[in-house]
Amino acid sequence: VGLRSLNLGICPKLNILRIEAMLMVSLELKGCGGLSEASLNCPLLTSLDASFCSQLTDDCLSATTRACPLIESLILMSCPSIGLFLTPVHS
Repeated sequence: VGLRSLNLGICPKLNILRIEAMLMVSLELKGCGGLSEASLNCPLLTSLDASFCSQLTDDCLSATTRACPLIESLILMSCPSIGLFLTPVHS
C-alpha cells in the first residue's frame, strides 16, 4: 500500500503499534494515551506527532528515530515518560 499519511489520533485503547510503510511521510498518534510500544519502519517519515502518548518511553523514541532518520518535525507534548535521558543534538 502506498500510504503516505496516517492519523490515529485519540485511540486510547491502542497499546501496541507496528507499521511498515515505505512511502509514509506523516504519522499522527496524538492522544493515544495507552500506546506503550511502537515499532515503525517508515524510512521517508518526516513528521511524527506523539503528543499525549503518556506511556511511550525513551527507548521507543530512540528506536523510532533510528528507523525513521528523516524526521524533521517531532511533537512530544505531554509525554511524561520521555525525556529523562534526552539530550539535544547541536550541529
